[in-house]
Amino acid sequence: MRIATLLVALLALPLAGTVTAQTITGQPITTSTIQTKVFNNGGLQGDCNTSAQPWFTFNGVEGGCGESFVLGLSATNVIGRAYNRATTPSVWTPGTIGPSTVFPYPTLTSGVKVTFSRAADNVSVEGNYYSSEANPDFIIHRYTITNTGTTALTNVYPGIYHDFDVAGASAATNLGGYDATTKTAYVYHNTANPYFGVTVIGGTVSGYNFDVNYPPTGQLEEPAADMWTGLTVAAGPVSAARDQRGVIGSGPYTIPAGGSVTVAFATVAGTNQADLLANALAAAAAGTSSSNGGPDGTTALSAPYPNPATSAARLDLSVATSQVVRVTLVDALGREVAVLHDGAVAAGQTVPVSVSTRSLPTGVYLVRAQGETFSDSRRLVLTR
Repeated sequence: MRIATLLVALLALPLAGTVTAQTITGQPITTSTIQTKVFNNGGLQGDCNTSAQPWFTFNGVEGGCGESFVLGLSATNVIGRAYNRATTPSVWTPGTIGPSTVFPYPTLTSGVKVTFSRAADNVSVEGNYYSSEANPDFIIHRYTITNTGTTALTNVYPGIYHDFDVAGASAATNLGGYDATTKTAYVYHNTANPYFGVTVIGGTVSGYNFDVNYPPTGQLEEPAADMWTGLTVAAGPVSAARDQRGVIGSGPYTIPAGGSVTVAFATVAGTNQADLLANALAAAAAGTSSSNGGPDGTTALSAPYPNPATSAARLDLSVATSQVVRVTLVDALGREVAVLHDGAVAAGQTVPVSVSTRSLPTGVYLVRAQGETFSDSRRLVLTR
């Protein structure tokens, strides 16, 4: 949804640094392909004006207007909206913003940390947004949700609410789709424009909707019941052409009094559907396990060479502790197309892994290693 004045006041605030509660402020996140901004009220967004930096661009192409962390507590109480304006009733109270201090994913080396809360519901959240030039086509959101009250919170559904507007003025005819293999809801316009999506990392997808109803006339936010349905009910594999505004959820979770749960999502982009889904797989591989990248902090798989490849590529596999490792080649739909290695690897040993691509169609693939104590993956592009 494009509203020229939607975030003007918000974007006039400082872009970085630690701030006191009640002040909404943001900090840019930039990779070689992505430009966006994260805010200390659970938002990942920018300006909806066509002449200004939108909330998420991929290779310079507009992806959307607003995105936010939302938390469903009941059919009548869903905290957070796409824009989280201070005047919207059911939004987060902004907290602090600054650099991340903890990096649980070894392949993701840059991060922005924010805090936000809602005292009325006894909930506080720490969000970390991780990115890396090793994987420039996605940003992982990792949220630790804490119950600050004295009774347990049950049937809690965290999620991401998004307003994708692909190709700017053509957003009214965007299409939506859902891929169960990668747990990704995505929006696109046509083959000439990138695809943009949100992936659930690790957890179970509880529901999704491509077109959450717009607020009734005179109101500032969508009805909680519509948001709750989006977080808890699957809408189907595709959506008709429209201005997409969706939500995807995970759960349900129970958070005991004084306890916490941690969930993760990824905002992903790709040049086409296959590339988007390959990047979603890469995001899942990067964000599923804190031991990603190899046991004991070592690198399990080297970068493929050459990359892009035409007929063959090579990687090196090494482990810090002796174990059985299975290395497979996975296509953009998550299908295993080849087993490259399956057997014991001694500690300190380097095993060459060859990838023959002569019989495979062009596209984006993942070389995935799964050991007894680690998982790792590398992106491989096949061209002719």
